[in-house]
Amino acid sequence: MRRLAGLLLALCGTLAVAGVAAPAANAGDVWLWVCQGPEGQPLPQTGDRASRAGGDAAANRCGDASGRALTARPASGRAGWSFSVPSPTTLRSVKLNRNVSLTEGQRYQLLVGDTPLETAAPVNGAAAYDATGSRVAFDVQCVATRCDTPGGAEVSSLAMRVSDTAAPTGAVAGWRNPASGAMKMEVSAIDNGVGLKEAVLAVDGVEKGRATFGGPDPACKDLSSDPASVDLAYGLVGQNDVDFQPVGCITRGRVELNLDTTSLPESFTAADLRVITVTVTDHAGNATTVMTRGTEVINRQLIENIPQRSLVIGSSFTDPLIPQPGSPGGGVQGAQASSPGTCANPALTMVLDQPPLRTTRGVIVLRRNKRYRFAGRLTCTVGGVRRSAPKRTRIDIRTTIGGRTRNATARTGERGAVRAFLRASRSGAVVFRYTSPGGKRSQVTIRFRVEQSLPRGTTIYGRWLRYESPSDRVRFTELEARKVPAGATVTVRCRGSACPGALARSFSVGKSARGSMSLLAAVNGASLRPGAAIDVTITKPGFAGIGKLYCVRSGQKVQTRSYRVGENRPACSAGASAAAKRPRIRGAIRESG
Repeated sequence: MRRLAGLLLALCGTLAVAGVAAPAANAGDVWLWVCQGPEGQPLPQTGDRASRAGGDAAANRCGDASGRALTARPASGRAGWSFSVPSPTTLRSVKLNRNVSLTEGQRYQLLVGDTPLETAAPVNGAAAYDATGSRVAFDVQCVATRCDTPGGAEVSSLAMRVSDTAAPTGAVAGWRNPASGAMKMEVSAIDNGVGLKEAVLAVDGVEKGRATFGGPDPACKDLSSDPASVDLAYGLVGQNDVDFQPVGCITRGRVELNLDTTSLPESFTAADLRVITVTVTDHAGNATTVMTRGTEVINRQLIENIPQRSLVIGSSFTDPLIPQPGSPGGGVQGAQASSPGTCANPALTMVLDQPPLRTTRGVIVLRRNKRYRFAGRLTCTVGGVRRSAPKRTRIDIRTTIGGRTRNATARTGERGAVRAFLRASRSGAVVFRYTSPGGKRSQVTIRFRVEQSLPRGTTIYGRWLRYESPSDRVRFTELEARKVPAGATVTVRCRGSACPGALARSFSVGKSARGSMSLLAAVNGASLRPGAAIDVTITKPGFAGIGKLYCVRSGQKVQTRSYRVGENRPACSAGASAAAKRPRIRGAIRESG
């Protein structure tokens, strides 16, 4: 039987929070532009979702000062361009501006998936079509023995209208309660659609700040001056890695939001809380409120543990703005009559104090056997005013993991703060509970799901030939995913500026596990130059995915870097410069890893 995780408990007065996402609001469509934008902006980058066929017969002249276009002019065979829409967006329509003039023996087609939209030629000017699918392509084929090269197709602009209804998810760290002074919160967010736009901070519904993912001058900008339309560069959407640096429309990012609490009204009663919200939006307009917290704001000086009461002279009225003296345990007098644990009208809050892997339907997902921190606070009512509970007030903790339950106890710290740690090997729930001597109870239940490891023996293996003469290049002879469990997905992508076009392919495993899967078809016999890297991942819902990066370097062995999916992908290192000084090896060098 798997060993159950234990709870390690400690007390602390500093609080931070990771927020759980609230229901999201969906928005409209987005136009993705290739070669030229809606107002004629040059867009030379096609990105790694685009692919071309036909070598030099398919050219990218979108960066030229004049005659910007993607061209297909084959003298033999086939030449053309293909564009895959980002997952999980849905294609709705296509519009383009093209000039097709063929010579004898050439044929032209515009396709969505495998369905032709255009086959007649010559055609010239703009056209628009309703379309559904995941790929838009155009090509010219030479069906004769040889065709005259002046003939072919030029596409000066291509736009795809996609529907993105996938709202972003996120978490917030740095929130504390009570709040005072400057509060800096870090927002971590993920968007599986066209990319993250901004995070907005509001207090009681009034905006207090916003931050843009990608910095104050992001690369991902709306290309249109029309506020009713969202237009983005296709080559910047869904990339997020070129030479292993975040670029374009970011799908995973962090921003900071700063709140000056001294500008907010002070809190004196339980009803005097400020509601702080953080909302994350993507470029399609989908929005998710990733944090909503009622917060006590206390910027006035608190006087605790003084030896006498502070009274207004000439009356028996006690100043409600000055907390009453505490017991030797360090609490507020009145919240504790004579011993720790006495608390009238208790209110306990507990939250995860660091970002989870993700949140699914309100349940946080944690990594197996990783130590996670929970933080919270216990408050009591003293003379009609809500105050922090005294130090060393008992909090009962009940943890259920894998059908077994363990009980533990924590004690409050300064200002009623509670901190607890959890390391779990299986899914379950943790309950934090305070019960007063009079039987009044306040409790918080947090359910969690643990992401399991893939079966032992699930690995990625490759074998390749490396050439140093006449130029550096690598060609894979084997590429396998071994002991792949049922329901898993294996993905192969080429990353880096030296990739030969777009190499990307996914393999899905059905209801039966696979002992070995050949992935060689994904690299398609390509010769990889220094600066390219083959990235292979094995993922399965509910499990921690694994990945391996094969980095091609000049005059050196191929570097292999293993990593966990969801964590920072490792970068390819340049390696030692001494390799450039030694004599080049002639012939193939066999390597594996």
